[in-house]
Amino acid sequence: MAKEKQETEKSYSPVAQMEPEREIRLKPKMSLLNGITVIVGSIIGSGIFISPKGVLIGTGSSGLSLIIWAFCGVFSTIGAYCYAELGCMIAKSGADYAYIMEAFGPFWAFMRLWVECLIVRPCAQTVVALTFAIYVLRPFFPACDAPDESTRLLAAVCIGVLTFVNCYDVKWATRVQDIFTYAKLLALAIIIGTGIYLLCLGKTENFSFENTESDLTLIALSCYSGLFAYNGWNYLNFVIEELKDPVANLPKAIGISCVLVTVVYVLTNMAFFTALTTKEVLESEAVAVVSLPPSSLSLTSLVAVVQPALDLGGFTLIFRARFYCFTIGVSFADELYGYMAWIIPVFVSLSTFGAVNGILLTSSRLFYAGALEGQMPRVLTNIQIFRLTPAPAVIFQTLLSLLYLTSSNVIALINYVGFATWLSIGAAVCVIPWLRWKQPERQRPIKVHLFFPIIYISLTVFLIIMSMVADPISAELITEGVQKLLLVVEPDAAKPSD
Repeated sequence: MAKEKQETEKSYSPVAQMEPEREIRLKPKMSLLNGITVIVGSIIGSGIFISPKGVLIGTGSSGLSLIIWAFCGVFSTIGAYCYAELGCMIAKSGADYAYIMEAFGPFWAFMRLWVECLIVRPCAQTVVALTFAIYVLRPFFPACDAPDESTRLLAAVCIGVLTFVNCYDVKWATRVQDIFTYAKLLALAIIIGTGIYLLCLGKTENFSFENTESDLTLIALSCYSGLFAYNGWNYLNFVIEELKDPVANLPKAIGISCVLVTVVYVLTNMAFFTALTTKEVLESEAVAVVSLPPSSLSLTSLVAVVQPALDLGGFTLIFRARFYCFTIGVSFADELYGYMAWIIPVFVSLSTFGAVNGILLTSSRLFYAGALEGQMPRVLTNIQIFRLTPAPAVIFQTLLSLLYLTSSNVIALINYVGFATWLSIGAAVCVIPWLRWKQPERQRPIKVHLFFPIIYISLTVFLIIMSMVADPISAELITEGVQKLLLVVEPDAAKPSD
């Protein structure tokens, strides 16, 4: 009887119920539809409302700007196609970090990891959250900017709510992503529908190649602006361990998402030009170049695209910022919707809320992957026992984002998006020909033609060189920062711990 009672008690023990059928690790819970919404939700954020001016400045005409938008979509799709091979061949969370680790070793993966984790991701998440707060508060402050404290507090609430969701259940996080992806697609559908209606009325006078720019450096910089809006197509690779049947679903999700976003972006920009002239698009954003910290800039009217350089000799972080006022969507709405113009700020808020969730969902897995390799604090490898979520990694990402949010001035958007992001993605794509040479017999569930990675790498190198020619000061700052980082960080220090 005692033995039977003991076995009965054991059968009702929560720990006993977890063993052996429940292994404490990330589980595949994401379907193909979830994968599509993660990618689409991560790509479509505030970028489509920021980038049109940057593209138009570099191209000079509406005709060439539409071609650049289509080119950026094709460019991103080629990169995504290459990532499909990498994701199925190296089925680890962490995406390009895991691929660089596999091919080029821990030191370069370590360099990539820490820049991405400490600067790029939390910085980007913070400012997308601020954009969410700006547009939520806009209807309540129609004639002026909302108080900075209110904006930062609402942004913190946004990050906090999504942190709870991502810690509680991956299904909740993907459900949030699904809902807000549909909302942002609805917003863009309204804009596109308006544009199609105006085209049917013959509103084509703003479409031309007049004043087209011929300077390749400016055209290359316009590509950076366009690619900024497409950033996020590789985010599903960060959570591949949680994707059901990744060999089948990863390439499908990537292909469907990239084609969908490209079509949506081109049609959205066409819609903008049906209502706004090139001059009105250029005047829809106020631009200023300053050095941080600015004493007279309002947080609620400005968001920065950051170009930081690490001066590790003095352990200082130098920021040069270019500020953009998010008004192109509002200009479009004011021009056409009258008293219903408030719907655009509302939908932009929904769009950015979903983008914050996408960044948090995927970036936390990068922290987790780095910790598994021993290159970040070991506590980040822990997984919540009952929910099977990487809660410590999610919370750590949130704390870094909130740290940026406490700034009394303007929060940085992203670490020189074009250079840092596309350089690292280009390095990851280099893994394909490298491993074809070093490990020709390795199993590859998906095998892309070498033409695609070669084209992608070549275009990436071209864009990086053109950006350095166009902005040599930033290139010099970044080069100096990398040199000092290489002097400070010993290769042995980047080796994974045993």
